[in-house]
Amino acid sequence: MMYIGLDKNYPIAHQSVIFPKNAKKYSDELLSKKILSDDFAVYVINPSATDTTMAPIGHSALRLMVPVPNNQSHIDWEKEKPSFEKKSA
Repeated sequence: MMYIGLDKNYPIAHQSVIFPKNAKKYSDELLSKKILSDDFAVYVINPSATDTTMAPIGHSALRLMVPVPNNQSHIDWEKEKPSFEKKSA
């Protein structure tokens, strides 16, 4: 989860999903294979789109979340974290 404050109004709905190029492959890797995908979905929450108290006028407050496999995946996050952070930056 990332929390971002922007010094401009980001024109996106309160909740949006940015899908990867191949959503079926991503879904299969996420849910069936339980591996980290190279191309992933991003869930964007923009509360300032509907609640003007969430950010100063003309600004946006965003939360970004990337769905990853559940704990049954046995992903070694200490090992995967640096490369995953670079992908999502």
